[in-house]
Amino acid sequence: MEPIKKLFEKEFFSDLHRKKKEVDFYQNCLQDALPKNLSMAFKVTKYKRGVLYLSTPSNAFAHKIKLLSKKIATQINKQL
Repeated sequence: MEPIKKLFEKEFFSDLHRKKKEVDFYQNCLQDALPKNLSMAFKVTKYKRGVLYLSTPSNAFAHKIKLLSKKIATQINKQL
């Protein structure tokens, strides 16, 4: 059991854990900022170089989120 613990303490896994916490934070922020009917229609996939990547089940949801992007950005900046 000890070698497995040492494996998960490596820098690679700590970096993955940090990225997961960052994605979860943005997921929660967006769920708070969006209307309830849209809050479950997306998933934050990654955050890289100041760009937040989302995945949606259809183009219609992506378009609705794009229309609300300015409002979403201002609300998230308030939370940050």
